[in-house]
Amino acid sequence: MSAAKKSAGSKPNMAAAVRINTQVLERISANLGKNVETVGLSMAHMIEGDAKQRAAVDTGAMRNSINVYDVQRSPFYCKIGPHTEYAVYQEYGTHKMAAHPFLIPAVEAVRKKFESASTWKDVLK
Repeated sequence: MSAAKKSAGSKPNMAAAVRINTQVLERISANLGKNVETVGLSMAHMIEGDAKQRAAVDTGAMRNSINVYDVQRSPFYCKIGPHTEYAVYQEYGTHKMAAHPFLIPAVEAVRKKFESASTWKDVLK
């Protein structure tokens, strides 16, 4: 994720989205005989749900805009994130406002779940 330079009168070009690299997952999945897409989408939807629970809510627009998108089948790739302009400021804060992270903590929580064998058993059923 990167922030573009802001020129006078223009909006910042920032994104608050997460990209999941599935190279290791593909090797694990091949050994398990499970489709990478199934496991990847499962992880993506877990991140989406967790991020929605963590998101700050005023009107609910940001929380409702968090979803899985740009799904590609082969090789598997997807993005997870909100579609509101101000989400990046919630995630990282500003010089006037403290951060209220929701997406990165969601990714970390799901990563930790997938370190557990019981999560793999549930996903691979």
